[in-house]
Amino acid sequence: MQQFDWAIEWVKRKESDFFLSRLRKKGVTLQQYYNTRPAELMELHYSYVNYPGPIFDKMRSLIAPEFTVLDIGAGDGAFTIQFAKTVRKVTAIEPSSGQVGRLKEKAEREGLSNIEIINKRWEDTEESELELYDVVNAAYCFSMPDIKGALRKMLNWTKNLLFLVTSADNGFTDTYRKVFKTGHIFMDEYIYLCNILYQLGVQANVSIITRVFDHPWNLMLELLRLELELTPAQERELFEELQRKGQIIEKDVDIWVKSWHKDALIWFKKNELE
Repeated sequence: MQQFDWAIEWVKRKESDFFLSRLRKKGVTLQQYYNTRPAELMELHYSYVNYPGPIFDKMRSLIAPEFTVLDIGAGDGAFTIQFAKTVRKVTAIEPSSGQVGRLKEKAEREGLSNIEIINKRWEDTEESELELYDVVNAAYCFSMPDIKGALRKMLNWTKNLLFLVTSADNGFTDTYRKVFKTGHIFMDEYIYLCNILYQLGVQANVSIITRVFDHPWNLMLELLRLELELTPAQERELFEELQRKGQIIEKDVDIWVKSWHKDALIWFKKNELE
């Protein structure tokens, strides 16, 4: 009997992913999307959602100050900056020039000089640009055509720890499916990643970490408009559905959304393989 190949199923699921499908219809690549995403808006968003917050707290308990870290898909530095404050050196891999610019601004603002940046996709990095790292981290960056090859490459470049961070669930999945008429919101990808690792010979640990927060309604709409062409009718329906579920609250004359997000932290110590 042929073995079930989780990497093949991963590709099928990614092809129907809600966010990626919307970008493809608009003729926009992920890199183009991240290049134009407003930095101030995203920083404001992060200030409310406590990210990486408790995820990094868990990581911190497993790392040491003398470590070196490779941060793949570093974005504007959510994890890179935290690692740089904690360990000896961080190498950030990020293909978006816009995100790289924002990462550099954050590092300068924090007075950090222990960050090296490689402006490439992880798949395109060459051996001569890398070294063995104590920790390899990849968070919310798994739109990779060859996911098994990408994970195998991560395994090859870590001496000690591998961290993968992705979504497990959030407080809007059912609401978005109802309002935006889609059944393809990919919230279980951590299960796929764990099984792909298993088929590579790795039995990883998984920690499900819940972040609970209140989020401004107007900010939520601005973020959604970056990805969707929201109609006034959809905005009203979204508000009414969240209100029906008890997630709309009034605070300081403003409207807020009671929110939560479950992140999956997949991790293992490489010496456990030996």
